[in-house]
Amino acid sequence: MAEHKIDIFVSYGRQDVAQVSEVISALNMHGLSVWWDREELRAGELWQEQIVQGLQNAKAILAFLSDNSIKSRWVMAEVQGALKAGAKVIPVLLSGSHMNALPVDIRHYQILDMNELNAASVIEETAQRIIGIFQQISSGNEEVGLDERRLANFATASSEESASTSQPISDNEKESPRSAFVVHGHDENMLNSVCSFLSDVGVDPVVLRNEASEHTTLIQKFMDHGKKAKFAIILISADDIGAGLFQYDDPNVSDRALQFRARQNVILELGFFYGMLSFQHVFVLEKNPQRNFPNFERPSDLDGMLFHSFDEGAIWRECLTEKLVKRGFKLQNTRQ
Repeated sequence: MAEHKIDIFVSYGRQDVAQVSEVISALNMHGLSVWWDREELRAGELWQEQIVQGLQNAKAILAFLSDNSIKSRWVMAEVQGALKAGAKVIPVLLSGSHMNALPVDIRHYQILDMNELNAASVIEETAQRIIGIFQQISSGNEEVGLDERRLANFATASSEESASTSQPISDNEKESPRSAFVVHGHDENMLNSVCSFLSDVGVDPVVLRNEASEHTTLIQKFMDHGKKAKFAIILISADDIGAGLFQYDDPNVSDRALQFRARQNVILELGFFYGMLSFQHVFVLEKNPQRNFPNFERPSDLDGMLFHSFDEGAIWRECLTEKLVKRGFKLQNTRQ
């Protein structure tokens, strides 16, 4: 996407694309420049980077709300995060949806309800009202009020949702992947469960310690195999324990500051795969310690990221299956 200022960034649920596209077409006809993923994202692009750029260049966020979108784990996080951050948001309730189904904190804001408009001209009326609201809130010519951290979280959620639904698979993904790189800590039961599941559905688990290599150092071996990966599964378990030195050295805190942590190599490799593969090709599985205390610390840079729980009910299997299928894997022994 070219770097130019746009008027509105669109957030919506994918099931509402038909109604949303009609409103966007009307806005375009009235000269409003609109950024939304179906037009701006292309196969092979870095989705998160493009969404961040769209947000940075927008003057306001147009949030389409519906009975469908409130069930989306992403849309509500986007809208609530943007509102709380003080961004200029135009919430629109789509036709056929119910105001009382929206979260209470969102209902406190002024919402344009398409159900209250003339059914015969609802699209045009909606577009006109959006334009009127936009002209009011953009009179100061300010950009979207999201700080860097919220911007990154917003973009991560949007890129995950966009990449997992309507976008075609890029050229380098057309050949169905057959293996997944598994990063793990000391929890052997967790590792064996995940590898066994992958094998059952026809995916080869790549575990570094099991791979032959001519390299003399572990980091060389990791880079050799890691750079070939198309999908990574990161297993986070409570293997280490640590604390910030300034807290540990405080005589009033000392060892009470200690918290469970994942192994350092696991966090390092998680960052590597996030950077190399992008978020939609990484699945993070987190297993909480057996004890309620101390806490299981998550690195501050990952705070707010969505991790899946290694639960006894094995819901993670369904979530992983869904993500593998969306990333082009041809699975066996599954209903997907």
